[in-house]
Amino acid sequence: MKKVSFTMFIFIFPVLAFVGLAQNVGIGTTSPSDKLTVFQDGTSGAGRFVNSNAAALKSALYGESNHASNSTLVAGVEGRSVNGFGMIGHGGPTSVGIFGAVITTETGGAFFGGTGISGFSDIGNGTVGVTYHAASAGVYGTATGTGTGVKGTSTLGIAARFENTNNANSSNVLQAETNGTGIPLFGKSTATTGPISGVYGETNSTSFGIGASGGVSGVFGKVATVSAGGYSAGVRGVNSSTGGSGIGVIGYQAGSGWGVYGETPSGFGVYGLTTNNTGVSTGVRGETFSINGTAVEAKYSGAGVGVALEIDNGVIKVTGPIKPAFVHTATLANKLSLNGTVIDNLITNNCPTCILIVTQRLNPSGIIYNNSPIGTYYNTIRDKWEIFNENNTAIPTNAQFSVLVITQ
Repeated sequence: MKKVSFTMFIFIFPVLAFVGLAQNVGIGTTSPSDKLTVFQDGTSGAGRFVNSNAAALKSALYGESNHASNSTLVAGVEGRSVNGFGMIGHGGPTSVGIFGAVITTETGGAFFGGTGISGFSDIGNGTVGVTYHAASAGVYGTATGTGTGVKGTSTLGIAARFENTNNANSSNVLQAETNGTGIPLFGKSTATTGPISGVYGETNSTSFGIGASGGVSGVFGKVATVSAGGYSAGVRGVNSSTGGSGIGVIGYQAGSGWGVYGETPSGFGVYGLTTNNTGVSTGVRGETFSINGTAVEAKYSGAGVGVALEIDNGVIKVTGPIKPAFVHTATLANKLSLNGTVIDNLITNNCPTCILIVTQRLNPSGIIYNNSPIGTYYNTIRDKWEIFNENNTAIPTNAQFSVLVITQ
């Protein structure tokens, strides 16, 4: 009998489960939960996909999902980690670490749109981007149509957070640029109630500034060109409300500083304008609740004698219950002397330093007129001002005088 010799080769795979091509395949596990499950409990990686051909225009790993619902978390490629990073992508000087794209032929409906890269986390960070090159980006998003390059959403926390942890780094934490006519950075709140701001800025710096353009700012706006057009503004506030309770720009200071400050080398530091030709409106208004305060102050700070207040066209009008310009009528009650009449007014009482400008006027009710030269003096016994006839003649009852008061 002729002997036949043969060699038997035995291949030992790490726990590899094949149950037909249509079934799940497991490497490192006997119970694969997906079409391909790779399990590694050691120190090496669970899987590695490499495309070593530099000229090849193919992906080392390609994932695709054709799920039609946008209400379920379905991904072409998904990465998950308990403590570390679910997915890390490394890119070269001109390449991208992780690239995600949305390709859809939908023209409308419930499933229009999508997300190229989506990051999800219960507690930590959904997506983290890191770069070590000056000309590269940690996270880069682009939209060639009307979509969104980078989008962050949150139900309770912060949708997107940008942070600079290096105290010596003077670079911008967030920089938005555009070469078109759109807005580089746009903030919008869709809530209809509550004190919500479209854009909010805050700073904790205690540094002192020099002038209007060099101080610390919660929000800073700047027109960089030296040939700016008319009505250009570093910061602009617009309130679209047509009622009387809206404010375009609000400035608030919690101490004794300035709520709103305006500065210019030669123009108008603060300018107010109302465009209604017939309405009761005010260009600039000042108001104070302090009895020792000043609602509007005009001050000349230069050398010599300058102009603190200038009125260009128009009149001076006084209103309110306590007016510095009023009509005084001589009555039997206030004619406490033969040739005088006492002024009883909240502004002039107890004010010996007040300046009174008094002129006589004809009382039209009885055509009464004091036909004598008059003067004024402060009565220290009564702590009130008096108008008297300098020729010592009696002042007729119901004679009237126009009084303008200036305090100092």
